[in-house]
Parts: sequence; structure tokens; C-alpha cells
Amino acid sequence: MVVASIVDGDTIRVRKPGTSETTRVRLLNIDTPELNKECYADEAKQFVEGLIPEGTQVQLVYDQEQADHYGRELAGVYAGETFVNREVAAAGFAVPILVQPNTLFYEEIERAAAEAKESRRGVFAADSGCEFAGYKTQN
Repeated sequence: MVVASIVDGDTIRVRKPGTSETTRVRLLNIDTPELNKECYADEAKQFVEGLIPEGTQVQLVYDQEQADHYGRELAGVYAGETFVNREVAAAGFAVPILVQPNTLFYEEIERAAAEAKESRRGVFAADSGCEFAGYKTQN
């Protein structure tokens, strides 16, 4: 799979090499601020764009349910050895979200987000004043 575009901090579009058809993929077990509504949304999107710019080869790893009710694929996204879902949480741009029955990545993401919170990165910065919907449910 190849990254076609970054929709926001927790959703990307991928394309199979040699095709023009794209698929929406929701990064499983993370929740980032919503674009045009919540603080740090642009920063979360830019962070993902920096990790996996358009054209980057990625591997999708699925848990039990492979799609959500919006038709997006639910996956762990890897670029080489880099686990993108975890990196977004570690940078402080996402909180862990449990999407039952998909628990494969949850604990790793939860640890990364806790480290970001302790280190006051991203939405957890002391002066951020940020409380997006996902953050509120975590506190």
C-alpha cells in the first residue's frame, strides 16, 4: 500500500501500487483532535504528514474488526519499523481509544500517550489549554 493522502491526524487514504483507487484507513486505537473544530488538529495532521508523506509505502495490520460503520478500514499503520499509530500518541497528538473488539494495539498506545502526558507534549503541554473531545474522556 502507498499513502495517497493524509485526511487528518487519525485518518489516511492509501492506494494499492499501480491503481488509482484509494481506501480510507482509520488509525486504530487513537483519537486525535478534529480539524476545523479542536486545538492541535492541524499539528496532528502535519505530524502524520511528516511521518508518512504521500507516496510512502505502508503496511496495514488489522485486528478483529477490519472496518468501522463509516466504511473506513481500521488498522495499525507501519512505515518500515515505525508504528505510526504509536508515534502520534507518543508525540502527544492522540489519546488512546478502545474500539471493541479491537484491542491489539491499545496497551502500547496507552503507554505512549501516558508518556506524552507525563512529558507534557502536544495537547498535554502545560500551556496548551487544549481539551478536545477525546482528551476530555481520558481525564
